[in-house]
Amino acid sequence: MRVRAVGVMIVAALSLAACGSSGTASSSGGSQTTAASGSPSTKGCPKGAAVSTAMGSAFTGPVTGTNGGTAPCVYSGSGGLEVNVLINAPGLTKSQFASQAQSDMGPTAAPVPGVGNAAYASTAYGHAEIEVWESESLSFSITIDTSDATVQPDNAAQAEAVAKAVLAA
Repeated sequence: MRVRAVGVMIVAALSLAACGSSGTASSSGGSQTTAASGSPSTKGCPKGAAVSTAMGSAFTGPVTGTNGGTAPCVYSGSGGLEVNVLINAPGLTKSQFASQAQSDMGPTAAPVPGVGNAAYASTAYGHAEIEVWESESLSFSITIDTSDATVQPDNAAQAEAVAKAVLAA
């Protein structure tokens, strides 16, 4: 269900705004910009080529925005496939992050070893999602949304690949 994902993204977007993020624009009804950075952390939006490589097909973007919870880094692929990357500076400890991620993602949230210092993934709510904690000053989430809200078997692995690309950038 996209409503749950939008709620999570709104909270994260508000956290970005509170940390002094700049350079975002509305992605609906307003201007659209290509992101260069805009993150309060040292990470910015990954390059479109990195997302394309991780996803295994061509994606355009990033386009930034905060319209009703739209992730600040949005990439569009064929067939209505969309990758959302939300980079955040949460100020959460690792245990606080783990508790929040599991709560946000629902009962299917599972730990993902080897990604960041802590990561959880889920395919609940009509999309594949991974939330990654690198440190108290950096966490991020990746969601892969399909036009019909049907999670495909490879979407979870793709979300993990995009997360690894964000960490490598």
